[in-house]
Parts: sequence; C-alpha cells; structure tokens
Amino acid sequence: MAFTSENYLTKVYPDEPTFFDTSNYIAMATNETIIKAGA
Repeated sequence: MAFTSENYLTKVYPDEPTFFDTSNYIAMATNETIIKAGA
C-alpha cells in the first residue's frame, strides 16, 4: 500500500504533523518494509 510522507508522518508523529527529516523518514520507511516482510 502506497502512502504519502505527510500522511505517514502524521500517523507516527500526530503532535508534529509538520515534522520531516529525510534521513529519518527513509530509515523508518525501510524498517517498516523489513518488519512487514517478516525479515
């Protein structure tokens, strides 16, 4: 399922909907993928 960075970060950081850090976002997205893949 595709998701936008804004929607994803709003769910992860509901109190900081404007927060965005590219490196952290990529790391979180990668970790999500690994977890969902069961690796």
